[in-house]
Amino acid sequence: MRTQAWDDVHLILTRDFILITLVNFVLMVADYQYFVTTAFFAMELFDASMSTAGFTAGMFVLGCLLARFFIGFLLTTLGLKPCLCLSLLGCSVLAALGFFADTLLLYVAQRFCFGFFIGALGTTTATIVAYSVPAHLQGLGVSLFSLSTALALALGPFIGITVQQQWGYTALNSEITFLCAVSFILSLFTAKFKGAKRQVGSWFKLSNYIEQATFKIGLIGYIVPLGYSCVTAYLASLCLERGMAQAAGLFFLVAATMTVLTRPFAGRMFDVLGENAVIYPAIALAALALIILAWAPSTPWVLVAGFIHGIGFGNFQSSGQALALKVAPRSRFAQSTSTFFMCWDLSLGTAPYIFGFVAAQWGFTTTFGLLFVIVLSALPLYYLLYGRHHPLKKSWRRATRQHSA
Repeated sequence: MRTQAWDDVHLILTRDFILITLVNFVLMVADYQYFVTTAFFAMELFDASMSTAGFTAGMFVLGCLLARFFIGFLLTTLGLKPCLCLSLLGCSVLAALGFFADTLLLYVAQRFCFGFFIGALGTTTATIVAYSVPAHLQGLGVSLFSLSTALALALGPFIGITVQQQWGYTALNSEITFLCAVSFILSLFTAKFKGAKRQVGSWFKLSNYIEQATFKIGLIGYIVPLGYSCVTAYLASLCLERGMAQAAGLFFLVAATMTVLTRPFAGRMFDVLGENAVIYPAIALAALALIILAWAPSTPWVLVAGFIHGIGFGNFQSSGQALALKVAPRSRFAQSTSTFFMCWDLSLGTAPYIFGFVAAQWGFTTTFGLLFVIVLSALPLYYLLYGRHHPLKKSWRRATRQHSA
């Protein structure tokens, strides 16, 4: 006998859901390759300083953040599929223009513009999924879709660094351009997505771009990724300093594996038990991973932190996105998704710069210890802003009894 859970998965896995998830996966693999190699090639090709190379990589986030602001309004004026296809076409064109970026200025501009279209694409695909999934299955639907990003995060940097080391810039840019073109072609076969009603509004009205109801979730969505951003920026240096250079790569591999394995389960909990059953443990585990890294004296402890990080932060990411949809009216899904991701990208873009000063002055132990306290503070803040007003839907025992075969 098929279980209720299997029936729910069957409702989610429509042809267009699978296709849009594949589009997202292919393009995110391309995006992460660009992201991890941008600073290296800025120094290699244009003799840029380390700070300038870091600035070049940061242009990705800046371009992405700018796109997040505008795309919510554009989705409700142009429509979902036109924005999807235009975003992918923009990525393809910008990737091809990478062959002609023969000065540092053009190189920075190309990365900024590519980041803009990536930001537009990420919000568009997330909004399409929000409208494609039944309302009572948003948690599971977002979790299944976001597995494509989690897998790309594990695969993209590995491919990018390998191609960079073995074949160089031209080969890398050729491969990324190919992936972008494949994503664009796949998007042409998607249906005309339903759900988002086209609206004509003023370009100068702030509410057309952001969703006010999402800001309290967005504030949590700013605080928790501060730790993740610093982990990606400084973990390699921390491990090298402590004589376990190989541990950093293993950390991300373990974290990605645990995220992929647990997200469907966490998404199911979100729908059946309520958002608090996922958000509270996710924040606590994300903080726990940071304090372990602050102290970790050996590779096994770094792997333990990766295990916890993958379960905690990995599931906060998808659950936070699903919660942003839950607090907004259906007609405002585009603006709500855009608002949540703006807070998210702002966190990713500012954390390495802010905490870089702390690391330089007091070291990585103090830095990650401070991040532990900050991320942990998101627990009471979430309770005050949202959690206390939304108790669990039902007990775990009752839920498992009702939703088993």
